[in-house]
Amino acid sequence: MARTFETGYTPGMLKKEMLGGTFEAEKETRGEIEYQPFDDAIKSARERQTGDPSDPKPRFASDLHFTTAELLELEDLTRLKFFSGIKSPLARFHGVDAFFELQPDPERPDVIRVTIELTTDDNKRIADKADLLIHIPAKGLDPLDPKDKAEFEKLIADASKSISDKIDNELAVAA
Repeated sequence: MARTFETGYTPGMLKKEMLGGTFEAEKETRGEIEYQPFDDAIKSARERQTGDPSDPKPRFASDLHFTTAELLELEDLTRLKFFSGIKSPLARFHGVDAFFELQPDPERPDVIRVTIELTTDDNKRIADKADLLIHIPAKGLDPLDPKDKAEFEKLIADASKSISDKIDNELAVAA
């Protein structure tokens, strides 16, 4: 059973609000999400993405995308794409709530991928299967609330730095 906090939020609700979703919640609740190998789960999350992955709609995902693109000094923001894995086989079976993909060369189909796990568990220190673990407060963060704004901005700055560092490291290895 999912934990419920004073706010009424569960960790799954917070993740979906921050990252968006790909699958219908009812399917997961009824256990209808079937196992997919990792590469198939990535492909499925990509195909089921709603909206433009180079301009994600949830505020957290959008700010994370934009700040990461700025740190990477990308002139073409469409080269960096954000995909949510919430309520999908990717999250359920592979521990990946979202991922970024950067296409280093527009002439080639290969991408650099950074996978992300969000958690509300303050005791968790490393991601189980994802490249990056991002801690979010169990109460959530409202970037429009003056009490949460600084914490939200720090979370975006720190996570974007980690994502851009991982991408930069991959680019250096590939060079």
